[in-house]
Amino acid sequence: GCWEVKCKNEWTKDFYGEHYDRTNACYNESASVIVRTVDRCRCVYPPSSISTSIPKLRSAEADKDKALLILTLAHGAGDLDHLDLSKWAFEKLAELRWGVIALRYRPVPCDYVPAQKASSHYFRRTRDWPELRSQQIVPRTIFNNGRLQNGFTDVSWSAWMHPLEETKQMGILQGPGICATIQGRGVFALKTDVKGIFDKTVAFEFWLYVGKNGWSENASLPDVAGGCSPVRNLVLKPIMFQPNQPNCLPLCNDYWWGYRVYLPTFAGAAADTVINDPKWFNGCGDNEVRDLHTVEFRSLPWDVNSTKFFCLDRLHLV
Repeated sequence: GCWEVKCKNEWTKDFYGEHYDRTNACYNESASVIVRTVDRCRCVYPPSSISTSIPKLRSAEADKDKALLILTLAHGAGDLDHLDLSKWAFEKLAELRWGVIALRYRPVPCDYVPAQKASSHYFRRTRDWPELRSQQIVPRTIFNNGRLQNGFTDVSWSAWMHPLEETKQMGILQGPGICATIQGRGVFALKTDVKGIFDKTVAFEFWLYVGKNGWSENASLPDVAGGCSPVRNLVLKPIMFQPNQPNCLPLCNDYWWGYRVYLPTFAGAAADTVINDPKWFNGCGDNEVRDLHTVEFRSLPWDVNSTKFFCLDRLHLV
């Protein structure tokens, strides 16, 4: 049979008794997906065993329009009915990173058309749930709200950072941004004297202006100085977008894309690496993580005579 499934913004829990704040997880509580049951069971376990209500985000080779679902009917003290949705269904209701969300569901005919059909979104790669992040992570801001923070200063060469007074309306939604012009093989670099600024962080986040048409051929290479390898911007997938439709007038065509680069990527890991524990990044080359101190944006060395202008916003170590 088939089911209509909606996301619900509320606290939820699993069989282990863990409670999760999902009060802002849903894209749209009114939108729904229609899924087809491919397996169904009544879980009966001995007292010493436990079941779990964690979605498995199953892969599917079946018709993606009727995304796979496994319905488990709870039986036993404290357990919950739960639906193991395919990722194609889950990602229409909420970001995959939430892992588990509260749902409303009901049986419907398989040809049923929802009053409001949940639509596809552009999603980040699946990662650990926020609750499972290492408690050792210490977020640090490099640039936000028009200011360089945590001791970062401009140490660029063959590049010119435009005065912040001139770029106070060149950021996201016409807020303050940070812009630079780079000559061929130049580097826009921000350095701090704060020791260990990269310690106990897992990723570098930044927003890049991509133009009026929502796309850029910007060929800048983010890098973490200290023996780390550059990561070409064009191989990264944006995970955040501004402005958001539909309440963005008059700035709907002034596009910014947000990126998160996990630090092991700078040490040679794949560009889609997702590691949420700082202990897995120990630095680059002969430099320990506590020796790193600079974030660079380089121009590709294809044309030494080229000049590139670009704008950034919301630079953070997280």
